[in-house]
Amino acid sequence: MFFKSKNPEPIKQESTTSKDLAIITQMNQEFATSLDLNETLQTALEVIIKRINAQAANIFLIEEKKQVFQCIASKHQAYLDEY
Repeated sequence: MFFKSKNPEPIKQESTTSKDLAIITQMNQEFATSLDLNETLQTALEVIIKRINAQAANIFLIEEKKQVFQCIASKHQAYLDEY
């Protein structure tokens, strides 16, 4: 996944760990209850963007046979296109 941070903040280890665990729990619940992969990926991107304080993000898969990256989900792509 690629992202651009709005304002990088210093990382505090203890609070970061508990926030990350809460995010993992939230995403696990979403994955377990959703039957729509695209909806789940969009929700994951929203959570990740909020957590890392980013403007936009993409999720890529590697197609090994073609040896290329394939973007399978994107949030706020117009922002990324500026760069």
